[in-house]
Amino acid sequence: MRKFHRLTVTTLLLTALLVFIGLCQPQLAPATAETTPPTPTLVVSGLGTVSVAPDEGKVVLAVVTTDKLLAEALDRNTAATNKVVAALTDDGIKSDQIETSNFSVWPQYSYPGENDKDRPPVIVGYQVRNEITVTVQDLARLGKIVDSALKTGANEVVSISYEKQDSSQAVNLALKKACQQANAKAQAIAAALGVQLGRVVSVTESTSSYNPSPPFQALKATSGYGAGDVPIQPGKLQVTATVNITFELK
Repeated sequence: MRKFHRLTVTTLLLTALLVFIGLCQPQLAPATAETTPPTPTLVVSGLGTVSVAPDEGKVVLAVVTTDKLLAEALDRNTAATNKVVAALTDDGIKSDQIETSNFSVWPQYSYPGENDKDRPPVIVGYQVRNEITVTVQDLARLGKIVDSALKTGANEVVSISYEKQDSSQAVNLALKKACQQANAKAQAIAAALGVQLGRVVSVTESTSSYNPSPPFQALKATSGYGAGDVPIQPGKLQVTATVNITFELK
Protein backbone atom coordinates (compact mmCIF):
# COMPACT_ATOMS: atom_id res chain seq x y z
CA MET A 1 0.00 0.00 0.00
CA ARG A 2 2.84 2.40 0.83
CA LYS A 3 4.56 1.54 -2.45
CA PHE A 4 1.43 2.45 -4.41
CA HIS A 5 1.20 5.75 -2.55
CA ARG A 6 4.83 6.57 -3.33
CA LEU A 7 4.27 5.82 -7.02
CA THR A 8 1.25 8.10 -7.14
CA VAL A 9 3.12 10.99 -5.55
CA THR A 10 6.06 10.46 -7.88
CA THR A 11 3.78 10.46 -10.91
CA LEU A 12 2.13 13.71 -9.84
CA LEU A 13 5.49 15.38 -9.27
CA LEU A 14 6.76 14.33 -12.70
CA THR A 15 3.59 15.61 -14.35
CA ALA A 16 3.87 18.98 -12.62
CA LEU A 17 7.54 19.24 -13.60
CA LEU A 18 6.76 18.56 -17.26
CA VAL A 19 4.01 21.21 -17.25
CA PHE A 20 6.37 23.72 -15.67
CA ILE A 21 9.09 23.01 -18.24
CA GLY A 22 6.57 23.39 -21.05
CA LEU A 23 5.48 26.77 -19.76
CA CYS A 24 9.04 27.98 -19.56
CA GLN A 25 9.79 27.15 -23.19
CA PRO A 26 9.87 30.23 -25.48
CA GLN A 27 6.72 30.56 -27.56
CA LEU A 28 7.29 30.75 -31.26
CA ALA A 29 5.22 33.41 -33.02
CA PRO A 30 2.93 31.97 -35.68
CA ALA A 31 3.90 32.64 -39.23
CA THR A 32 2.14 35.79 -40.44
CA ALA A 33 0.61 36.05 -43.85
CA GLU A 34 1.86 38.74 -46.16
CA THR A 35 0.03 42.03 -45.46
CA THR A 36 -2.36 43.06 -48.24
CA PRO A 37 -2.02 46.73 -49.18
CA PRO A 38 -5.21 48.77 -48.62
CA THR A 39 -7.48 49.39 -51.58
CA PRO A 40 -7.19 53.01 -52.77
CA THR A 41 -10.39 55.03 -52.48
CA LEU A 42 -11.76 58.36 -53.67
CA VAL A 43 -14.15 60.54 -51.65
CA VAL A 44 -16.28 63.11 -53.50
CA SER A 45 -19.16 65.38 -52.48
CA GLY A 46 -22.20 66.54 -54.41
CA LEU A 47 -24.75 69.30 -53.93
CA GLY A 48 -28.30 69.41 -55.28
CA THR A 49 -30.82 72.25 -54.95
CA VAL A 50 -34.51 72.36 -55.87
CA SER A 51 -36.87 75.36 -55.66
CA VAL A 52 -40.45 74.72 -54.54
CA ALA A 53 -43.43 76.93 -53.80
CA PRO A 54 -44.47 76.93 -50.12
CA ASP A 55 -48.03 75.99 -49.24
CA GLU A 56 -48.09 77.03 -45.58
CA GLY A 57 -47.12 80.17 -43.71
CA LYS A 58 -46.52 80.89 -40.04
CA VAL A 59 -46.85 84.44 -38.76
CA VAL A 60 -45.89 85.44 -35.22
CA LEU A 61 -47.90 88.40 -33.92
CA ALA A 62 -47.28 90.25 -30.67
CA VAL A 63 -49.61 92.24 -28.43
CA VAL A 64 -47.55 94.54 -26.21
CA THR A 65 -49.04 96.74 -23.47
CA THR A 66 -47.44 98.92 -20.79
CA ASP A 67 -48.83 100.59 -17.69
CA LYS A 68 -47.72 101.83 -14.29
CA LEU A 69 -49.85 99.12 -12.69
CA LEU A 70 -49.22 95.46 -13.49
CA ALA A 71 -52.90 94.54 -13.20
CA GLU A 72 -53.86 97.27 -15.66
CA ALA A 73 -51.18 96.19 -18.16
CA LEU A 74 -52.40 92.58 -17.91
CA ASP A 75 -56.06 93.54 -18.34
CA ARG A 76 -55.34 95.67 -21.39
CA ASN A 77 -53.18 92.95 -22.92
CA THR A 78 -55.82 90.28 -22.34
CA ALA A 79 -58.54 92.42 -23.91
CA ALA A 80 -56.41 93.23 -26.97
CA THR A 81 -55.29 89.62 -27.43
CA ASN A 82 -58.88 88.37 -27.26
CA LYS A 83 -59.84 90.85 -29.99
CA VAL A 84 -56.99 89.64 -32.19
CA VAL A 85 -57.95 85.98 -31.71
CA ALA A 86 -61.60 86.78 -32.47
CA ALA A 87 -60.59 88.59 -35.67
CA LEU A 88 -58.42 85.66 -36.75
CA THR A 89 -61.31 83.26 -36.12
CA ASP A 90 -63.65 85.46 -38.16
CA ASP A 91 -61.09 85.31 -40.99
CA GLY A 92 -61.40 81.52 -41.07
CA ILE A 93 -58.40 80.53 -38.93
CA LYS A 94 -59.16 77.42 -36.87
CA SER A 95 -58.49 77.32 -33.14
CA ASP A 96 -55.79 74.65 -33.52
CA GLN A 97 -53.95 76.99 -35.91
CA ILE A 98 -53.65 79.72 -33.26
CA GLU A 99 -51.03 79.12 -30.57
CA THR A 100 -49.58 81.22 -27.75
CA SER A 101 -45.86 80.86 -28.42
CA ASN A 102 -44.53 83.33 -25.84
CA PHE A 103 -45.84 85.29 -22.86
CA SER A 104 -43.72 87.56 -20.69
CA VAL A 105 -44.01 90.32 -18.10
CA TRP A 106 -41.13 92.75 -17.60
CA PRO A 107 -40.80 95.55 -15.06
CA GLN A 108 -39.86 98.96 -16.46
CA TYR A 109 -37.14 100.77 -14.48
CA SER A 110 -36.11 104.35 -13.96
CA TYR A 111 -32.34 104.49 -13.56
CA PRO A 112 -30.41 107.12 -11.58
CA GLY A 113 -28.75 109.99 -13.41
CA GLU A 114 -25.19 111.22 -13.25
CA ASN A 115 -25.87 113.28 -10.11
CA ASP A 116 -27.73 110.51 -8.31
CA LYS A 117 -25.65 107.37 -8.91
CA ASP A 118 -26.21 105.95 -5.43
CA ARG A 119 -29.97 105.69 -5.94
CA PRO A 120 -31.10 102.16 -6.91
CA PRO A 121 -33.29 101.66 -10.00
CA VAL A 122 -36.99 102.19 -9.36
CA ILE A 123 -39.84 100.27 -11.01
CA VAL A 124 -42.05 102.76 -12.81
CA GLY A 125 -44.27 100.39 -14.78
CA TYR A 126 -44.69 97.01 -16.44
CA GLN A 127 -44.66 95.65 -19.97
CA VAL A 128 -46.78 92.62 -20.88
CA ARG A 129 -46.03 90.79 -24.13
CA ASN A 130 -48.19 88.05 -25.64
CA GLU A 131 -46.96 86.40 -28.85
CA ILE A 132 -49.32 84.37 -31.02
CA THR A 133 -48.21 82.00 -33.78
CA VAL A 134 -50.80 81.67 -36.55
CA THR A 135 -50.62 78.93 -39.20
CA VAL A 136 -52.05 79.99 -42.56
CA GLN A 137 -52.54 77.43 -45.33
CA ASP A 138 -54.09 79.82 -47.85
CA LEU A 139 -51.09 82.04 -48.55
CA ALA A 140 -53.14 84.35 -50.77
CA ARG A 141 -54.97 85.50 -47.62
CA LEU A 142 -51.87 85.97 -45.48
CA GLY A 143 -51.71 89.73 -46.07
CA LYS A 144 -55.38 90.17 -45.14
CA ILE A 145 -54.91 88.15 -41.95
CA VAL A 146 -51.91 90.24 -40.87
CA ASP A 147 -53.81 93.43 -41.69
CA SER A 148 -56.80 92.32 -39.63
CA ALA A 149 -54.63 91.40 -36.64
CA LEU A 150 -52.83 94.74 -36.67
CA LYS A 151 -56.11 96.65 -36.81
CA THR A 152 -57.65 94.79 -33.87
CA GLY A 153 -54.87 94.93 -31.29
CA ALA A 154 -51.61 93.34 -32.43
CA ASN A 155 -48.88 95.98 -32.55
CA GLU A 156 -45.94 93.93 -33.79
CA VAL A 157 -45.30 91.32 -36.46
CA VAL A 158 -42.36 89.37 -35.10
CA SER A 159 -41.72 87.14 -38.11
CA ILE A 160 -43.23 85.37 -41.09
CA SER A 161 -41.89 82.03 -42.30
CA TYR A 162 -42.95 79.55 -44.96
CA GLU A 163 -43.01 75.77 -45.23
CA LYS A 164 -43.82 72.97 -47.64
CA GLN A 165 -46.11 70.47 -45.92
CA ASP A 166 -44.88 67.54 -48.02
CA SER A 167 -41.38 68.14 -49.35
CA SER A 168 -40.49 64.47 -49.97
CA GLN A 169 -40.52 64.78 -53.78
CA ALA A 170 -38.32 67.87 -53.69
CA VAL A 171 -35.93 66.19 -51.25
CA ASN A 172 -35.63 63.10 -53.47
CA LEU A 173 -34.97 65.23 -56.54
CA ALA A 174 -32.32 67.24 -54.68
CA LEU A 175 -30.65 64.00 -53.55
CA LYS A 176 -30.67 62.71 -57.14
CA LYS A 177 -29.01 65.91 -58.36
CA ALA A 178 -26.41 65.72 -55.59
CA CYS A 179 -25.55 62.10 -56.48
CA GLN A 180 -25.27 62.97 -60.17
CA GLN A 181 -22.90 65.82 -59.38
CA ALA A 182 -20.78 63.63 -57.10
CA ASN A 183 -20.60 60.86 -59.71
CA ALA A 184 -19.57 63.34 -62.42
CA LYS A 185 -16.79 64.64 -60.17
CA ALA A 186 -15.57 61.12 -59.47
CA GLN A 187 -15.55 60.23 -63.19
CA ALA A 188 -13.57 63.37 -64.03
CA ILE A 189 -10.99 62.77 -61.28
CA ALA A 190 -10.56 59.10 -62.20
CA ALA A 191 -10.08 59.95 -65.89
CA ALA A 192 -7.49 62.60 -65.02
CA LEU A 193 -5.57 60.12 -62.86
CA GLY A 194 -5.78 57.30 -65.39
CA VAL A 195 -7.67 54.95 -63.07
CA GLN A 196 -11.13 53.42 -63.04
CA LEU A 197 -13.90 53.74 -60.50
CA GLY A 198 -14.82 50.63 -58.56
CA ARG A 199 -17.75 49.90 -56.31
CA VAL A 200 -19.28 52.42 -53.92
CA VAL A 201 -17.93 51.84 -50.41
CA SER A 202 -20.06 54.29 -48.43
CA VAL A 203 -22.58 57.12 -48.84
CA THR A 204 -23.66 59.82 -46.37
CA GLU A 205 -26.30 62.49 -46.99
CA SER A 206 -28.00 65.48 -45.39
CA THR A 207 -30.89 67.69 -46.48
CA SER A 208 -32.26 71.09 -45.47
CA SER A 209 -34.75 73.69 -46.67
CA TYR A 210 -34.79 77.45 -46.23
CA ASN A 211 -36.44 80.58 -47.53
CA PRO A 212 -33.83 82.92 -49.02
CA SER A 213 -36.01 86.01 -48.50
CA PRO A 214 -35.27 88.07 -45.35
CA PRO A 215 -37.63 87.76 -42.36
CA PHE A 216 -40.61 90.13 -42.36
CA GLN A 217 -40.90 92.58 -39.47
CA ALA A 218 -43.29 95.47 -38.95
CA LEU A 219 -44.83 97.65 -36.27
CA LYS A 220 -48.39 98.92 -36.30
CA ALA A 221 -48.56 102.62 -37.09
CA THR A 222 -49.88 104.76 -34.25
CA SER A 223 -52.04 106.77 -36.62
CA GLY A 224 -53.10 106.90 -40.24
CA TYR A 225 -53.01 103.13 -40.67
CA GLY A 226 -53.66 102.21 -44.31
CA ALA A 227 -56.83 100.54 -45.52
CA GLY A 228 -55.23 98.00 -47.85
CA ASP A 229 -53.98 94.52 -47.02
CA VAL A 230 -50.32 94.18 -46.07
CA PRO A 231 -48.44 93.13 -49.26
CA ILE A 232 -46.64 89.84 -48.58
CA GLN A 233 -44.85 87.70 -51.18
CA PRO A 234 -43.83 84.21 -50.00
CA GLY A 235 -41.22 83.58 -52.70
CA LYS A 236 -39.69 80.12 -53.11
CA LEU A 237 -38.26 77.57 -50.71
CA GLN A 238 -34.83 76.13 -51.47
CA VAL A 239 -34.46 72.41 -50.70
CA THR A 240 -30.79 71.44 -50.57
CA ALA A 241 -29.20 67.98 -50.40
CA THR A 242 -25.54 67.11 -49.83
CA VAL A 243 -23.96 63.68 -50.35
CA ASN A 244 -20.49 62.29 -49.67
CA ILE A 245 -19.63 59.16 -51.66
CA THR A 246 -16.57 56.93 -51.30
CA PHE A 247 -15.52 54.92 -54.39
CA GLU A 248 -12.93 52.19 -54.70
CA LEU A 249 -10.30 52.80 -57.36
CA LYS A 250 -9.06 50.12 -59.75
